[in-house]
Amino acid sequence: MSNRDRWVTAGLMVPRGIMLALGLIAACVPIQATAQHQSQVQAQVQTQVKAQDQAEPCQPQWLNSVSLQDGTLTLAMAGERFKVESDGQLYYDVHKVRLTALQMGVLADYHQFMRQELPYVLSHSQLVDEGLCRHLVMRRAKEQVVQRQIPALKHWQSVSLPQSER
Repeated sequence: MSNRDRWVTAGLMVPRGIMLALGLIAACVPIQATAQHQSQVQAQVQTQVKAQDQAEPCQPQWLNSVSLQDGTLTLAMAGERFKVESDGQLYYDVHKVRLTALQMGVLADYHQFMRQELPYVLSHSQLVDEGLCRHLVMRRAKEQVVQRQIPALKHWQSVSLPQSER
């Protein structure tokens, strides 16, 4: 069976019938949708970056923790831990989450982005300037895509960028 003909469903395999209410929605998405989706995401990110460039420097509020260790991105929120591998595979604790090719593509893109972005943000987080704001706007745009595509991460957000008071 070729990749073009393959369909994958989203869901979570839980041992011994334990139900975890993660809000994962079963969905069938053809693999060909990934390229079209990537171009839509890039357009959205560019629009948000341009809007931020016209505004004054942002006032970031750090929310949930994100870390990168041994090539694995760890997202922690409200006592829950999700791990993202470089290929886009998602784990809830030790449980592998079954994802569509589109969902894995979104997570692989987020992983790659964070791998490049985290060192910059860590080295610039003491001084909030236009460069840092631009990075954080791109991060929020990527996280919003993750929130829309991965039901288990619909509340994931590492930073918020409230509008500064004028």
